Formats: sequence, structure tokens, C-alpha cells
Amino acid sequence: MAANCHRNTVYSIIRYLDGANLAGAARSVERQSGMFFNFNYFQECFISGNLDDAENYLSGFTKVDDNSFSTLVFFEIRWHKFILALDQNERQRARKILREELRTFQRFHYYLTANGTELLGMDNFRDGLEEEYKDLAKARVTTMEVVRNNLEANPLLKGKIVYDTPTVNFGFSDLVHPPTPFPTVVIIPAPTAARSGEPDQIPAPAPALPHVSLHGPMKLDFCSCFQGTNVKLIHKRDN
Repeated sequence: MAANCHRNTVYSIIRYLDGANLAGAARSVERQSGMFFNFNYFQECFISGNLDDAENYLSGFTKVDDNSFSTLVFFEIRWHKFILALDQNERQRARKILREELRTFQRFHYYLTANGTELLGMDNFRDGLEEEYKDLAKARVTTMEVVRNNLEANPLLKGKIVYDTPTVNFGFSDLVHPPTPFPTVVIIPAPTAARSGEPDQIPAPAPALPHVSLHGPMKLDFCSCFQGTNVKLIHKRDN
């Protein structure tokens, strides 16, 4: 009962702030309370390229290493941040993102840093991307579907995701989307460990993310860094 009362109080504060055109303060309360994840706000940040804001908001609800769903969403944010910096010709910023923000994902794909470095060295980084990702704005829209599926499947966000601002009754049935069935989850097996007595082996790169070669540019898929690991990939929603 006390928890529900507190939840209602927080919700009332958020609604008041939104009604008073204090959206920034409302999003801050959502993030700091960790009770209501405003999906529309997060989606707008991601698609419009305000990726620092998207990551900052998400960090109020989950951390990068909480579970595989969180890991993939943080990866998508940071990878798109890296690509956007290249698109804006901010090479130093892109290099910093690769070195400091994407480094944590190196354990999921051995060649991630090498592939990112190759993109940094290209005159036209789009030559190293799959065709469907060369338009970055459209790529973020496409990737948002993968991100949404992983957000909805994340147990840390269960019952917290807000899709529409309610207009009547102040009821949570109007505010919080009911739990949805988990979408299709594709589990990629981890690399086979070295046999006893054999030297440790470096995990082979995923087929969709080959090692950079001097004979031609690699083709980089935003989700492929997690192939060859035990991270769960969710590509489409069940109807």
C-alpha cells in the first residue's frame, strides 16, 4: 500500500510538471525515481541523434552490464554515437568514443576496436557500412525496433515503460503499458572453449563482422558485434 501511494505521488508530480511545460524536470523525476520509463522521450532522443541524452536517461533505470538486454541497448546507443561523430567529421570525438565508451564491448567481439579504427581511417566511412545503414537517420529508425524489443524484454523495466501520457482518471492503466509477451529471442552460443592441454584461442570474429582487411573495407552491421557471444539478440517482435 505504501509503495502504491509513493508511486501515485511520483506520478502526480510528473504529470504536474508536464502540464506546467516543465518537461525537463518531469524526465528528471522519472529518471531519478526509476519508476516510469518514458518510451516516447527515449525514442525521440535516439532517432533524432540526441544519443547522450538517451544514454543518460536510460542509465537511471539500468546499467550497461545488468543483463544482456541492457548491454545491447547501450551498445546501440554508443555505436550510433560513434558513427554520428564520424558523420559530423568530429574525428577526435569519435576516437574518444571508441576508446572510452565502446571499449567495454570489446569482450563481446574481439575485432570491435579494429573495425572502429578502420572506419576512422577511411576517407568515406560509409564505404565500411552495410548499405541499409549508410543513411544514418533511417538506420536509427530501423535500429529503434531492435532497441524497443530489448527494452520490453528487459525484466528491470517490467511494468515501468510509459508509452502515452494519460488524459483521464490518473490511472496507471492509462499510463503504463501492460506487460507484453517476450519477443522472439535468438541466443547465439558462446565460442567453444579451448580443449584441455591446448593453448587459449582468440574467439573467431562473427561472420557478419569480418576482420578488417587491407584488400577491402569491412561491412559493419550494428547488431553483429554480439554474434559469437552469449548475448541475446532480438530482431523482431511477435505479432
